[in-house]
Amino acid sequence: MENISLQQYYRQQMEEKQREDEYSCLLEDTARNVRQLKLQGKSRLAYLKSVYRENRRSICRYAAEQNFLSAVLSDVRKK
Repeated sequence: MENISLQQYYRQQMEEKQREDEYSCLLEDTARNVRQLKLQGKSRLAYLKSVYRENRRSICRYAAEQNFLSAVLSDVRKK
């Protein structure tokens, strides 16, 4: 009985790690695209919102839109 719950725990941990990795990759890819496209101002914001909307039900399910936007913008400013 304990083995089943332990297996479920590890499976949940692996799924959580995978979600975090996918989200991190999405942030990095989006920031790289913004830099390559040299987007600024309203066009940058429109692009970021469209990326969030496309991934809202999958990768960005647990992240608020404002958190996504600020994470990408801070990553864009770093480099």
